[in-house]
Amino acid sequence: MTDERIFTDELIPARGERFTARRADGEALPARLAEMLALGVRLEAEGAGEAEIFRRQAELVADFEYEGSSRAWFSAYYPTYTMMSGPQLLAYFTWRTRWKMGERPRSFPSSFAFLHVYELLNGAGADSPRDAWERLERFWQEVRPFDFTLDRYVPGWLDDLVVFHGLPAALLRPKPFDQKYRRNRSDPEGAGKVVQALASGGSFTDERMRDLAWYELLARSSYSPQFSSFWKGNEEAVRGLALETLARLGSRAIEWFGSFRSVPRKLFESAVFDASVRPEDRVYQAGDTFEWRCTGGEWTVERYSLSSKKHEGPKALLRNVEAALRARADDTGRFRATDPTGYIRPVIDAILAERDAAARAAANPARKIDFSRLTGIRADAAAVEERLIVDAPEDDPAGEPAETSRAITPVPRSEPPEPEKFEEKEAPAEACSSAPGTDAPVVHHGVADAVAAAGDENPVGLTEAERTFLRALLEGRFEAGLLPGGASPEIVTDEINGKLFDEIGDAVLEFDGAGIRVIEDYVEDLAALL
Repeated sequence: MTDERIFTDELIPARGERFTARRADGEALPARLAEMLALGVRLEAEGAGEAEIFRRQAELVADFEYEGSSRAWFSAYYPTYTMMSGPQLLAYFTWRTRWKMGERPRSFPSSFAFLHVYELLNGAGADSPRDAWERLERFWQEVRPFDFTLDRYVPGWLDDLVVFHGLPAALLRPKPFDQKYRRNRSDPEGAGKVVQALASGGSFTDERMRDLAWYELLARSSYSPQFSSFWKGNEEAVRGLALETLARLGSRAIEWFGSFRSVPRKLFESAVFDASVRPEDRVYQAGDTFEWRCTGGEWTVERYSLSSKKHEGPKALLRNVEAALRARADDTGRFRATDPTGYIRPVIDAILAERDAAARAAANPARKIDFSRLTGIRADAAAVEERLIVDAPEDDPAGEPAETSRAITPVPRSEPPEPEKFEEKEAPAEACSSAPGTDAPVVHHGVADAVAAAGDENPVGLTEAERTFLRALLEGRFEAGLLPGGASPEIVTDEINGKLFDEIGDAVLEFDGAGIRVIEDYVEDLAALL
């Protein structure tokens, strides 16, 4: 078989000849278009790239309008002004002018639409990047009824504008779920937040985060406790234990959901776009789990990627949680659960053991005495004692003894006391008077017992008044009149607890605002001591 094709040599025009041809073509164009072509020739001669040449030309003719009747068809990949002949340029600007005036021709070259999209992408004719985004969005929606070719490219370019210029993330279009997400009923953004929480060792305490983690856990499990007979009435117990277990597992559970990956990405792919207008490195945070990073003009995307591997962990976690709670409720029945991972059930058992220990501690709290307060309490007691003791009165010059003041401690009673008869009795000298010429204090009635020192039969240092008061408490009686020395209940409680601590090893009395009582655990010890 012979090849019948004939190849002939073709002369490739030199660079200078191409410039001359464009200048000749521009002589028949309006002055603005001729200037635009000349700018392109000059920039090309200076070594500028195609994207920069197009942007500079587009900015020059952004407000140019041409109301003519030129019609010429034009079709090209990556269309630019330099690829068009004079009639095609006139036809394009005629179409663009009529479109801006509100006309919507049903038939026009798709390359005209792409050329205008490139203008908007490069910001030609827009006041700001946000204005360029809005103009492009509006133009695309208007073109769609006549030509759906742009549908394949413009949505992605709109997002690229947002990222490139740092516009609000709310302008980004929601990405539709791929088949893996639909099959698992999972949201990549939500699953990514769960992965971040597990990687950082955080707990699911926020209600919104709890709902998200619970949803993602159910989405990856072939077993749902919500359809179990045990679910009704135990919803919060199952959900709470499952989420606490998931948080305790931490990084070991990340593989159930997926991981973060950094993928190279080219902005404005298949478009004529001059990226040199923003050469600096930067980061654009598109969401909690979606980040764009520009380094040296190259873009990468770090985002959550769903694991394609089917894992038994979520199912094992939910079944073991329910099995543990059923066992505590004595409702095992035919329900069985296995742990193929080997680390889920130990975590569940540890959580339940900690809960039981916390419940026991709350039911029997340890009582502690703050010994740092004893110094202040004793000082207050000494002050009260000093106020109750008065010095002996001096003899009246007239020969009659001066009347001594008497400290009276009121005794509250539930009923008014019956009148009693008192006989004047001479108090013993050693109890109520002092020898002449001495400074011994005079102790009045009701005070002697409060200040008397404990005898040898009281090794713990209890006074007789304190012993009498404790016996009354053991008999179930509490009367303010029995308080030793007339002190306050708080002071009496602390004083007696301090004296008995070395003997019994704990606080024996407690004051609850209504009265003083003996702690039940130490009733027998106190009775034996007395």
